Amino acid sequence: MTLGHKRQKEYFRRVLEKGALAHAYLFYGPEAIGKFTFAREIAKPLICLEKKELGEECECKSCSQVEQNSHQFVTILDTTHTLVSKKEKRKEIPIEDIRELKRLFSLSAPGGQWRIAIINQAEKMNDEAANAFLKLLEEPGERTVFFLIASGKDILLPTVVSRAQGIGFSYVSLKDLSAYLTPRVRDTGKREEILMLSFGRPGEMIRLIKDEEYFEREKKFVKALETALTGGVPQIFKFTEKTAADEDSRFKAGFLAMRFLRQTLIANPDPALVSAIKRTHKVFMALESTNVNPRLALDVLLLEASIK
Repeated sequence: MTLGHKRQKEYFRRVLEKGALAHAYLFYGPEAIGKFTFAREIAKPLICLEKKELGEECECKSCSQVEQNSHQFVTILDTTHTLVSKKEKRKEIPIEDIRELKRLFSLSAPGGQWRIAIINQAEKMNDEAANAFLKLLEEPGERTVFFLIASGKDILLPTVVSRAQGIGFSYVSLKDLSAYLTPRVRDTGKREEILMLSFGRPGEMIRLIKDEEYFEREKKFVKALETALTGGVPQIFKFTEKTAADEDSRFKAGFLAMRFLRQTLIANPDPALVSAIKRTHKVFMALESTNVNPRLALDVLLLEASIK
């Protein structure tokens, strides 16, 4: 189930009703807001045995397999889900997996069956893989559709972006998150903390609900970041020294710092804050997609986002 994103749901309902599905889509926006889940939701009516429409609950074998990432005609590919790559831990999507994807999509599916590929973390394709995937996009087969999932358009090859229809996603409203959260967490104080830590991200909210240890760890991390942002340069440098070496931690720190800066802008609509947000986003994207020095990039990002 996808929380929020009503505009995107309505758009795809109309597309599916008209049978006007494009051969490739790029879903872009912040992490953990439901882009991957939404791509799976669109895949279900294309292969549903009960012919259910988008958003309708279904427990048929095909829809259940899509939910479990195990349907033979719905291929999931990212740094965790592999096709032929043998590495246990991967930092990128290698060309051999794209070649295997191309082979799979060259095979005829029985009975007019759709072939669907969801490329999660599409920005993780290395240059060879991205160029090989581009050729696949240039020659799409009948009844095939590709869903590319990424945090932004500017971190993918422009030639790949130009061959996919871009669909932007943003943070989910507190109203939608609260509707899901309230019957699952009875304690009002904890609900407020989860909503604060989620920052409009349903995926993060669900993890915070299910994993108490993670919930407590995130509270401590956010507190440490707030202390750094309000404590001046020494506190910022102390925080980044501990954080920059770990990829997940520096991503989280950068993400939350930008979020805090946006919240400050809401309370104080200063043009200088708008410029600061643009600069921090640029540094954050460089931190995620290039080989910049992570400690230096995180220093710059938190200094920009520090609360005066």
